[in-house]
Amino acid sequence: MNKINNYQELVAERIRLEGELQLQKAVLTTEMTAIKNQLEPLVDFVSILGVFKKKENGISPLIKIGVSLGIDLLSGKLLAQSNWLTRGVLPNLIKGLVNRFSSRKSDYDKAST
Repeated sequence: MNKINNYQELVAERIRLEGELQLQKAVLTTEMTAIKNQLEPLVDFVSILGVFKKKENGISPLIKIGVSLGIDLLSGKLLAQSNWLTRGVLPNLIKGLVNRFSSRKSDYDKAST
């Protein structure tokens, strides 16, 4: 970096730096556009699945899937020796109770805000 000795050199340096700033902004914009274009198919795929969308009751479908799988695994291990009717009904009953509890909790959360 050269030492600035007078006002004209200061103005010239400011103009040079502003030009560099504009160039860097343009490079950054083109790089961001390229990244956005590369990620567009992934974003479309995720939006089609709707996995990360919040539902009206405030519970993410991803959480619901996890809870459902957990109930299936636990009830499968606990009810391994029971008959087919119990194994088919009890997990669905538990899922219904969990859904009812979660909807009541979200209604309570909405009312308290």
